[in-house]
Amino acid sequence: MGKTYRPLSLDEALEMAETENALPLAGGTDLMVQHRSWSGLLPDMKRPVLFIGHLKELQGVHAEGDELVIGSGTTLAAILRNERIPSLLKEAVRSIGGPAIRSRATLG
Repeated sequence: MGKTYRPLSLDEALEMAETENALPLAGGTDLMVQHRSWSGLLPDMKRPVLFIGHLKELQGVHAEGDELVIGSGTTLAAILRNERIPSLLKEAVRSIGGPAIRSRATLG
């Protein structure tokens, strides 16, 4: 796969993304398919990979005034479980993959 990074904070991730030209990867459900290796080996990433799915700053759902903010690292399964999420968005999320994909895939 090449060089990988796992930052401890969002600030560190932003710095690494800029200085290392690293490709951010949260859930990875789309990126892993886009960069798959036809030989069945690890994906062929052309840039360093920056793992960000674990960063708490990118996860969760909260209200800011009259707006609902959904973090880009929030999994689709977490969106389905959240009572604040409108039913129309939940309906759209249910149409994406199956339960296994939704438990790993992130909004962003």
